[in-house]
This record gives sequence, C-alpha cells and structure tokens, in this order.
Amino acid sequence: MSEGSIRDAQLRRELGVPPSFDLLGHLRDLARVALPAFLIAAVGAALVFVVRDSGPGVYESRVVAEIRSTSPMYGGDANLGQLTAPYVALSSDSEVVALIGEAMGEGWDAATVEGHIEVSPGPSPTLLIVNATADSQAEADELTGIVVTSLDRVQSGRNRAAVDASVAGLDTTIADRRAELASLDPESPAYAALQGEIDARIDEQRQLRASFGSTQLQLLASPNSSGEKVSPKPAAEAMVAFLALFLAAAEALVALSGRRGTTNSPEWARRLSRRYRTALQIEHTDALGLPLDTTVMVNQRASLSESILILAGAGVQSDPRSFTGAAADRITRAALTDRWWQSVPTDELALAVVVVAAAESERAAVEDAVRALAEIEVPTRLVLLAAGPRGSLFGALGSLRAPGSLRSSGARRATDTSVAPTPVPTPTPTPVPTPTPAEPAARNVPASPVAPAAPGWAESRPPSTPASVEQVWRTSRPPETWRAPAPYGQQIPMPYPGQGNGHPTQQDRAELGAQIVHDDPRGPGTPPDSWGR
Repeated sequence: MSEGSIRDAQLRRELGVPPSFDLLGHLRDLARVALPAFLIAAVGAALVFVVRDSGPGVYESRVVAEIRSTSPMYGGDANLGQLTAPYVALSSDSEVVALIGEAMGEGWDAATVEGHIEVSPGPSPTLLIVNATADSQAEADELTGIVVTSLDRVQSGRNRAAVDASVAGLDTTIADRRAELASLDPESPAYAALQGEIDARIDEQRQLRASFGSTQLQLLASPNSSGEKVSPKPAAEAMVAFLALFLAAAEALVALSGRRGTTNSPEWARRLSRRYRTALQIEHTDALGLPLDTTVMVNQRASLSESILILAGAGVQSDPRSFTGAAADRITRAALTDRWWQSVPTDELALAVVVVAAAESERAAVEDAVRALAEIEVPTRLVLLAAGPRGSLFGALGSLRAPGSLRSSGARRATDTSVAPTPVPTPTPTPVPTPTPAEPAARNVPASPVAPAAPGWAESRPPSTPASVEQVWRTSRPPETWRAPAPYGQQIPMPYPGQGNGHPTQQDRAELGAQIVHDDPRGPGTPPDSWGR
C-alpha cells in the first residue's frame, strides 16, 4: 500500500466516516421527528377508539354448575375428573350443539353456538364453569342457562340408555342361569354355586336401577355478568394502534426527510454521507463559515504540501485570511456551481471539504460534487451549517426555516466577527510654551497596561516579546499629557503639556523601566532599552 493510501485511510478514520448502518444515528433521527409522529399517532388512535367504541359489542355471561351424584367417589388422581369430563366432552358434541341452537332460536346454527360457549372444569371435582358470549347481556345470560340444561338433559338420557342396556343384559344372563339351574340336581354342589351367581346378578340389576337419575347438573347461582363489553376493547386497541402508528410515522418521516425535498437538512446529509462513505460534520451555529476544527485540519494538511479543495455553498463565507501564508497557496476555494475540476488538478487532491448551509436549495449540486469526488477517490468531508443549538427543536426543524433568515443571521455574525477597524490616532496639538510654576502639584499616576491589539487577521507581536519602554509610555495617556509614570510609592511632578516634544527623557526611561522590568521574561537586570521596540 502506498504512502498516500495509508494517509487517506488514516484521514478517513480521523474524519469519522459513518458506518453503512448507524443504529445510534438512526435513533437520533427518530428522536428528531418524535413530535410530529406523536401527533399523527394520537390522531389515529383517537379515530380507532371512536370507531371501535361506537360499533356493536360482545357481552359475556358466566355460571357455575354443580354435579350432584349418589355414586361413591374416590380421591385418586384417576378419579378426580370422572364427573366433569363427560360434560366437557358433551359441550362440543353435535347433538348438544344442535339442541342449544334449537333452543336459542333463529340465527344460532351449530358453528355459531360452538364459537360462543366454553365449558371447563371448576376448582372442585364437582364444579363446572360455563362461559357464554352474545351480542347482548340478556342473550348471553339466556345462553348459559340453556347450555347447562342441555348438558344435563343429554347426559341424563345417555345415562338412562346405559342403565337400560345393562339391566337388559343382566336379565338375559339371569334367564340363562335359571334355565341351567333347572337341569341340575338340587342336592349337587353345582346347583348351590349357580344359585349364588344368579342372586349376585339380581343384586347388580337392583343397584343399576337404583342408580338411575342419581347424577344431575344444577346451577349454583344466577349468571355472573358485569354488563360491559368484553370485545372489542377500545382502550387497548387504541393503545396498540398508537404504538404502531407512532413507529410507522417516525420511520416514514425519517425516510422522507432524507429522500424528498430540495433543501439541505441533517437527515439528508447523513443519508448522503452513508451512501458515498464521506465524513460528516453538522455544526449547529448561525455563523456561515468554516468551523474552527475544520480550519485547523485544513491548515495542517496544507502545511504537509497537500492540495486541498474547499467547495462553498450558497451563503457560505470563506475568509482567505483563515489560512496561513504557506498553506494558502495549496488551498483552492470555489463555489459549488463553479467548474472547480478545471482550476485544480484532481489527481493531486488530498482532501476536499464541502461546506453548505441548511435550508438552502442545492441538494442536486452537493450530491453531484460528492459523487464526483467519491468516484476519483478523494477523501471528503461534508460540513452542514445548521441553524439553532444542538438538540433543540429549532435545530431539528432547521430545514423548515426560510433561506433568507439563515443568510441574514450569518451575515450579522460575519459582520460581528470581522476585523476591527484601526482606531484613528488623536492629533498631537501644537505645544504652547507656558511659564513654569514654582512648585507643581504632585500626584500618583499608575502605569496603564499595554493596549491590546485590534482583533482580526493582522499580525501582532508574539506575547513572549515585551513592549519597549517608549511604547508603554506613549500608549498610556494622550500625547498632550505624555510623561513617565512614577515608580511604586513615589511621586513625579506633572510636567507641562508637550514637555520633551512627546518623547520620554532618559530619566523617564529609567523610572518606567524600573516599574515594568518584572514583566520581562528575561528577568530583572536587563536594560529596558535592549527590549526592542
């Protein structure tokens, strides 16, 4: 790998090229559109609630029935369900379903009945729970009673048929044994054994007849119903609709904000950077100029004898004085609409910076420039100057601002940060000789600090180089009162205006030097005249 490729790869890592799928960035995009998505979801959930609540509902009724039987019960696990199991099985039997539908009347066919009843075992082996649903509460209560009655009737009929069949079988057995008994000798042992078997069959037959009708299904209480709809549930359905609409609306808004429209926006910039694998910097400021970190990076890269291209969008101001003299020769500044590829050798480009302002309608030009730079494999940083502070509502909705408002704000900021004008020096008045007083009044006059240099791009003396005595002496007061300040704790008589023709005397230099010598980084003892002007 060549040195240039290694440097470009390092630059891409330094610039922070976004990944192909940025989960955190996508979550930030969703947070920016949370408010409009919330409003859309709230309206949709309200409509769902109104529609579902105004339509027909389903009501439920529940009863508990008891199985009463004279048959003995055993506590084993295999016998706990011997009473409820037949009724649970009968609830889906075609004969029972048809009987229930016939009792309910028109509109209740077999399929409808099966979908509106449910029979389940209760908390006790002798309890049965019956649930029924209908379009009205009264109809649901009626259905539960019919279900219990139908189950009891069908089960009783089947029990009667089973008892009758068993009794008939025992009658046949008893008749056969009696015919066999008539052919035996009453004194023989076989006669006594056969007679005992006949007696046992007769006792069994008697028990079967006695057990008929001993098992019944009876209601314990009236139907338990609340009178409220069990379906649909408007509140729950509205909440589910709200969550679904909120997520769908947020995703749709994020997708549309980066794909639709012509103005620059943070979502569009993120999508563009992911598509062409370029670095992205979103600067939330009103100043339409290169950010400080980008300016420092460009200067540093240009100082390494690398060619830099800066493409500025509409309203972006690029101050050439931001770059050092040696680096400025290697930096090419152009507008997005210019033919920048003709003014700079593209094969020598080491870095390209595209600076655009939010709310400007220049998506097509920016995409063309970024695509062209990506095709020739030039490391690119896209800088979007978005209005408003980071994370605020105005920053999230910066694309809705008018282009003129952002431009005017940036113009004001640029005016405020421009180079300060050089102050107009006060003209020196013509000295007028005046008689020397016998004893001038004495007073303490402290030394004034050195006046700061005017802000801007003008060169200034390095802070390590001290000012000369005469410079400090001249800038401390107006020319008409020039004089040397007194050392600490001493007094110097006020000279006449214009004394010394505006220049300090040797005595003034000595006295002033003694006062400011402690500011000299070279330490005390250095003559003030050797500090330089």
